[in-house]
Amino acid sequence: MCQSNKDWLFNLPDDIRLDVGDKTQDHDTLISRQTFNFWVKIVEYYKIHNCAFEEDFLDSFSFKKYYNKNKERLNKYRLNNYQKAHIILLLTRNIRNRAFHNENLLKLRKSGIPRLSVKIDFNEGKFFYFSIEPNMIVKYLDDILESLGVK
Repeated sequence: MCQSNKDWLFNLPDDIRLDVGDKTQDHDTLISRQTFNFWVKIVEYYKIHNCAFEEDFLDSFSFKKYYNKNKERLNKYRLNNYQKAHIILLLTRNIRNRAFHNENLLKLRKSGIPRLSVKIDFNEGKFFYFSIEPNMIVKYLDDILESLGVK
């Protein structure tokens, strides 16, 4: 980010708040103190979804592995890497938030669909849901963490 704009961190839109805390923090400390939600918003704002994960990881990533009713295609087109990265970040944020607020991660809806899901609108008004089965949460998180440690 600094290669393209040295002051990117201080030129954010109003809806992305930088937690500055102690104003004497150096740049690296300031970066490390930001929340996961902050980084999800940064990825969305700067449209850098494809930089969040390795291309090989996204190419081979399948949401069906974590819930068999997840889609691999939106209408007739396969999910692209931008879409996969967006969904992964939202699902991971969802898991993090529910875990940190002591919510039941194993809960199902009355219909039997996992409650741990995100609603995505890539087709202007046509919504798609992506879910994780309760018994697949650990596998999902292991796969995501493993992808971040490739380099």
